[in-house]
Amino acid sequence: MATKTAPKRMNLPFTDTVPDWPTAVKQIYNSGLVISIDNDVWLYRRCPMGPVTSAITEDDALRVGQPIFDALVEIEGLTRTAVKSRRFSKNNYREFHMLLVNVPQRYVPDDDQPLKGFLSRQFSDAITYRRELLVGVKLRNSAFRSGWRQSIEVFYEALTLQNVGVQLPEYAADYRRVDAALTRAGLMVATRAEMHLADSWWNLGANPDVPYLVHSDHLHMFTSTTSMTEAARLEKADVDCREPEWSDLHNHHSLGFVGFDTFNYNWRDVKSLETNFVVELVRQGAMAVSFRGKVEPTAITRNELRTGRRRIRADITEAQAQGAMDRQEQEDKQAAIEQMESLYSSATLHLPTVIDASIVAALNGSLDGSYDVAGLTRTVKLSNLVERQEKALAEMMMGSQVRCNPLLRDLPATAMAFTGAPDLAVCGDTTGALLGFTEHDKQPVYISNDAASVGDALPIFLVAGATGSGKSLSMLNMAYQWAQAGVSQVVVDPKLGSDHSATVLAAGGQVATLDDLTKSDGILDPLRFTQNKLAGLEVAGSILVQVGPWDRPARQFETELMVALAYGVQEGATCIGQALKLAQDAGKASEELVKPVLDLANVSPLFGAIVGRDPQTKGLSVADGITLIMVGNTNLELPPMGQEPSSIQQRISVALVRMLVFGSAMALTGRRGVLHFDEAWIATLAGPEELNRLGRLARSQGVLPVLYTQRVTDVVKIGLAGYISRGLIMHLKDESEARAACQLFKLEETPERITRITTSERSGGSSESKEGALNWGSFKALFRTDPRDSTKRINVRGSVGLHVDLHGRAVPVVQDLPPEFLEMVSTNPEDIRRRTERMAAREASRQAALEHHDLLGFDSEADSDGLVVDDVFSLS
Repeated sequence: MATKTAPKRMNLPFTDTVPDWPTAVKQIYNSGLVISIDNDVWLYRRCPMGPVTSAITEDDALRVGQPIFDALVEIEGLTRTAVKSRRFSKNNYREFHMLLVNVPQRYVPDDDQPLKGFLSRQFSDAITYRRELLVGVKLRNSAFRSGWRQSIEVFYEALTLQNVGVQLPEYAADYRRVDAALTRAGLMVATRAEMHLADSWWNLGANPDVPYLVHSDHLHMFTSTTSMTEAARLEKADVDCREPEWSDLHNHHSLGFVGFDTFNYNWRDVKSLETNFVVELVRQGAMAVSFRGKVEPTAITRNELRTGRRRIRADITEAQAQGAMDRQEQEDKQAAIEQMESLYSSATLHLPTVIDASIVAALNGSLDGSYDVAGLTRTVKLSNLVERQEKALAEMMMGSQVRCNPLLRDLPATAMAFTGAPDLAVCGDTTGALLGFTEHDKQPVYISNDAASVGDALPIFLVAGATGSGKSLSMLNMAYQWAQAGVSQVVVDPKLGSDHSATVLAAGGQVATLDDLTKSDGILDPLRFTQNKLAGLEVAGSILVQVGPWDRPARQFETELMVALAYGVQEGATCIGQALKLAQDAGKASEELVKPVLDLANVSPLFGAIVGRDPQTKGLSVADGITLIMVGNTNLELPPMGQEPSSIQQRISVALVRMLVFGSAMALTGRRGVLHFDEAWIATLAGPEELNRLGRLARSQGVLPVLYTQRVTDVVKIGLAGYISRGLIMHLKDESEARAACQLFKLEETPERITRITTSERSGGSSESKEGALNWGSFKALFRTDPRDSTKRINVRGSVGLHVDLHGRAVPVVQDLPPEFLEMVSTNPEDIRRRTERMAAREASRQAALEHHDLLGFDSEADSDGLVVDDVFSLS
């Protein structure tokens, strides 16, 4: 059993006149000032966070740590010394404290999320992290109050509050200097909530005054009297705290504190991923990491290196003579000295040193002996601070004078700044459908249906993923959530045999098949659904030329065709067939042009849906909610993937799909709707001019087109990147497609990135193999066999997609879908039965509402806003 000491006494005897402060902080002010219980005054500022390991380029990753380095350079400039000697100048060095906080919590959507209630229910078990990085500098008493009146605004709050034992005006001059220095470095004032989290992280951001139990290598934190009572019973029963009875305690967690023992950087480049040891610490469960030390000016470090050169080399020689160092180790030490001297030899270099640097981390859970974090053993070794756990917590607190860590080092500013401490991968929009959570940092990622149009960005969202990557589930998940927010959507699914109708109907949507559409004369005629007649003429001409129903090459009819269509529209035609007939009757078009078009429209239902003949028929319009357009029983003869249409039937099928896309986009005009188009490679067959037209249409009409494809190479070839603002790269089995996806979003095609996109979900096997260990590096969803039923699989992690957002950030996002949604899309008989019962109840409720509308005088086929609720399409 772990060695124990007595639990902390939370209250001193009543005769004591000094309060028992729960932290090292006595008072925090909005300006970032912190008064410690020892009456020290510190100024803390917030460091901006950003992606380091998931940065687009190495330079982008480096920029995230730059404010910390700049802050150390600025702090260096605050030290004034007459003698360039550490011995005589050390007391003038500025104390520096950097505190990284990483607190797990239940996911709670922000108040400004339109879907807050829905998301709270759907993702009630999701865990996110509150992460922040603060940088503090200890202020100095000026011993006089000159200039303090200029800082009256900053200190107004402090001057009007109770006496905290400090004459703050005496710190005003130094406050101005330090504040200006940290501001120049890019640091910002922290909010009250952020400062509170930094002062209570050990209690998950709640009240910092939490009772805890001290063991030799960890602390037990209790957030309720019930958990404390149960822990006392277990202690009395001599139950080892590593037994399940302890881990099962509610409102309880443990923290193990470690110090950084060894740094084996060997002068690595700051861009090297091996320097980001804090990132791995956080991923292994660190709740906080504290960096302390004094900032030494570059000139003094340079002088110390010069004066200590002979002593260091003599020590190396003596160690070798005594057999304590072999020749290779000696050469390594000599090389390190030469590198260091070379680095500091420049008279213009600004590279402060943090001397007596103490790095302490609080890891979630108890520890046993020394602790090596996976992936860090080459650069950093951690040692458990045995019998120093309580003091280690105190050392990590803001403004604390306590120092417990004996593992002190002198580190260059780069070793403090470029550790990955400010790493936080965030992406997506501020509101919208919840796509998932960032892979390592568990930050929510939202996709807005109108962020691109409102921000005047490129309109198209592209989802690239191979079959089995989870691409359709992503589509349905976003559509389902947007439907809860009242966003009108159309899902075009041209795949034969594909059927998402159960999910759409369960979400309260409507379903139509191509069978329904082809029974209506010219419902997809571009002259009917385009508001701009000129745009309608262009689309109509393009479609007829693409199908080419004539005996001669279509290009020979282009001019005559456009003249005929323009004349017909000028004479009041509302569909292609009517326009061509009017032109022929007026001698503006030949029978050779018109007859093949009308003949084909009369015998081909697919072509007839595009070429209208009856001027009384209306064009495509959709109801609110989700409208799914699927193939049904129609023989949609599409060309093989990646090939051009080889027959007139294939050309008609491609043209029909094109008109579904443009017609749906027009039907969503002005409604901030979303058009989902699966198998978007079909649209690429139309060429870049058609996608350009879609882009112009979507941007001007406020429609978000979301294209789903596994043929990214086609998208790149036709130059579609010029219309795509954001997207999602999921698993792509073909390496060429993975590279094309990176090119499309301007991502570097690194071996690591390509491997992640293409690798199988199981190591040592193919994508189809059910053998081998789960490969957590794969983008594919991970399943394991249910131990109770070998025929079933248990999902252990959802699919992963690399989301590139409107700001150009590219972050892996895990799409762990909520149980309610998975039940809705499930093919399990019991889930289907429950789903059918809910749909029947919903339909009964709808019918009752419609009957009530009749009594109130409303149309039985429209709601109170006059929106169609029964008919999906306006059909003649």
